Amino acid sequence: MPGYEITQTWGIVAPAGTPPDVVRRLSDEIVKAMGQPEAKDKVLATGAVPVGDRPAAFEAYMAKERKTLGDVIARSGIVLKD
Repeated sequence: MPGYEITQTWGIVAPAGTPPDVVRRLSDEIVKAMGQPEAKDKVLATGAVPVGDRPAAFEAYMAKERKTLGDVIARSGIVLKD
């Protein structure tokens, strides 16, 4: 559909109710890992672009993507089935 671009996104999520200190620690370690040249190079080799962003930024990105895909579905006439 013209006007839309969909890209592959990978993210790491924790179960609902995970304590904030655990989420913060996981986030800190992921950001640190994605800052390492070896890890970054491995991700780049897959064709992906490593970001290593914070949970709030990832949630905002995903919310935007859900809206965009909802618009695509609505405009295209796609019918989702269970």
